Parts: sequence; structure tokens; C-alpha cells
Amino acid sequence: MVLFLIIFNIIILTTAVFFYLQQFLQLQRILSIVTSFVIVIQTTSLFFSITLFTGISFVYFIFPWSILSYFIFYFSLRTKHYNPTKIKWSSAGTVILMALITYGCARFVFYSARWGEWDAWAIWNLHAKFLTYDNNWNNYLTNEISWTHPDYPLFLSSLIALFWKAGGEINPVVPATIAMIFFLSTLLISGFTFFGRFTPIIRIITVFSLVINTSFISIFAAQYSDGLLAFIFLLSFIYLKKLDTPGQPSKLFLITGFIAASPIWIKNEGISFFLIFSLYVFIRYFKLKKSLLQYIIGTIPIVLTFLLFKFFYAPANDLIAENQAGTLLEKLTDTERYLMIIENIANSVYRKYPLIIFFIFIMILFYNKKRISRDFLIVILMLLIYIGVYIMTPHNLQWHLATSLDRLLLHIFPSFTFLFMYNINKLISEKEINNLKLKSYSEI
Repeated sequence: MVLFLIIFNIIILTTAVFFYLQQFLQLQRILSIVTSFVIVIQTTSLFFSITLFTGISFVYFIFPWSILSYFIFYFSLRTKHYNPTKIKWSSAGTVILMALITYGCARFVFYSARWGEWDAWAIWNLHAKFLTYDNNWNNYLTNEISWTHPDYPLFLSSLIALFWKAGGEINPVVPATIAMIFFLSTLLISGFTFFGRFTPIIRIITVFSLVINTSFISIFAAQYSDGLLAFIFLLSFIYLKKLDTPGQPSKLFLITGFIAASPIWIKNEGISFFLIFSLYVFIRYFKLKKSLLQYIIGTIPIVLTFLLFKFFYAPANDLIAENQAGTLLEKLTDTERYLMIIENIANSVYRKYPLIIFFIFIMILFYNKKRISRDFLIVILMLLIYIGVYIMTPHNLQWHLATSLDRLLLHIFPSFTFLFMYNINKLISEKEINNLKLKSYSEI
């Protein structure tokens, strides 16, 4: 009964937020739905985690949250709803997109395993089991079991724990369903976000590039948080592009701030992304002080909860706790480490994400400063930070690369694909405009 209540609350809250987004931001329908779900599921995780921190009983979390949900939904019905561009479900392009998404979901099921893979067992599901206990939830927060990464943020584990507690049992359906929802959301926003702006063939190629990549699908199916991180990175870039669109309301910065801060509550790698992304936004829009203030306000709920967890509950990160100043200097000056990292990145990209090589080749071939998005700087800086972490890692470097590199590349793969396709679409649009100008000139 409690499980159905939670699902019902999430549905009506997502609907309410959807109505508000339609009124104030006038976003495309699928982007509004996905964004609404992310906002609701993220705030649900934050509230549930805070009840754990403060020792509030699960019953006292459910009751006020339900009442608040109904009030928000009631007032949302009184908003004026913007009528977005409707998707032509019968068009050939949409039919092909839906077929590709269905194919991707089928591959996801094929690669799925009961309880996922190693990180799902040893980290996220294990943490979730502790979080199901009101009084002893923080027993795992010790470096005595550092191999479980007890310092990791609580987004995924808290969601799993919430549904387990509500359902009254620990089962593999919950983590698998969460992974599937975010996998599907990644494909949907890749294929339909810029409906009416992306040419149909570009949108089809974007989704096709994702569903044919086995590493992309298998890591999502493994129920790792890396898939969630890749999804949020992609959504952040989509909103960054929305900020560039003329006539956008300043409230868009509020949502962008919330989305950009979300990765820090998913995994430690999200901290780097949030800082780089925010710095980029502040440099790019430094004249829009009121809008940047809204961006900051959007980040506050997640940042404060994250800091509360990190400073008062989480143990030190193993990469920091196990590093020593003397050995660190040796690693920074060891050229063999750099060569090993570069070689492994090249091999991993070639074997698991070969489309990145093709995209880079096309970009070099048609290089133009005005056409290449500066947003790629965020991706490049993220990769450089990952390289820096490998250089300083206290673990065996070859082992660390072998067990994590493919997942780190997954973080940036959907975003890199999106940015590349966005630039290609821009190139096509400019060519069409120039052709129209030439045609008009010839008629004169």
C-alpha cells in the first residue's frame, strides 16, 4: 500500500512540475516530462536522505510528503498551460526513432542480469540495504569497508532504499527499473528534445549512435550510477543549449542550476562536472547577474544536502585518504604513468567508443571556429580531470584503468554525441539558409 502511495505521489508531482514548466518555460513536451521527473525524483531522494540524517521516522516522511504533493498538484491545475509543438507520431522519422528506442530497450534487457554487476552489488544495493534501517543506516559509513566507497553520495542508493522500505521487501526489480527508466530517458531526450529543430536524419543518427554501442547499453544494464551520471551530463548540455536560444525566460537558469548540480548527489565524479559547468556558465553569461543568481538558487538544495552528508557523515575518500605527499610527487613526474593512461584511453575509445574517433575526424575535416561549439571545452576539461585522478591514484594504475575507464568514458559519450550532432545540424541549417538566400538573389 505504501509503495503505491509513493508511486502515486511521484506521478502527481511530476505532472504538477510539468504544468509549471509548460507555463513558465514553454519547453518541448518530452523535455518537460523528463525534466519534471528528474526534479521530483531528485528532491524525493534529498528529502528521504534528510529524514535519515535527522532521525525522522519513515512514517513522518511519507505523511507530510503526500500532503505536500496533493497541494502542489492542486495549485498546478490552476496554471495556464502552454501548448507545445506536437509530435507527429505517424511521421516516418518518428516511427524510425521509436523503432530504434525499442531496439535499444531490447538490448538493455538482453544485457541485464539479476542484481546487476559488481558495482551494483558491492556499492549501490549494499548501501541501499543499510539505508532501509532508520536507526542504523550509517553503519556502513566507515573506511573499514573502503572497497564499497562509503563516501559516495546517496542519490541511487536512497531511491532504491525508499522503494524497498515502501514495498516491505528487498528485491532486484527496483534497481533494474530505475536503471531502465534513466536509460529510456537518455534515448528520449537524445531523439526528441529538439523536435522541429533537429532535422529528422540528425535525430535518427543521434539515437542510432547510442543504441548500437554495446558499452553504453551494458553499463546502463549493469545498474551502475555511471549511466545516471551520463544522463544528467547530457541533460545539462541540452539546457546549456537552451540558454543560447533567444527570448528564453530567466527562470530557465533556475532549472539549469538544479540539473547541473544533480551530478554531485549521484557520484563523486559529478563534483568536477558541476564546478566546470558552473564556471563555464558564469563566464559565458557574466553580464546576466539576475539570471546567474537564479542559477545559484537552483543549486542550493542539492549543494547543501551534499555538504551536510560529506562533512558530517561520509568518511574520507579512499583516493585522498591513501595518498601521501612523497609518493604523489613521484607519480606526477613519472612519464610512464602518463603514457600508460594515454595508451589505455586510446585503446578503450577505439574498442568501446569508436564513433568518438569518427566524430573527431569529421570535426577536424570541417573545422571552423564559428561552427565548433565552445561547449566541448567542458568535455575536454572533464577528461583532463579524469586523467589527473589516474595519475594520482593510490591504487595499482593498470587495475584502476581496467576497472573504471570504460565507465568514465560513458559519462561523456552521450554528451559528446549530442554536441557533435548539434554542430552538424547547425552546419546543415546554415547551408539551407545560404541556399535560400542564393535562390532569392537569383530570382531578383
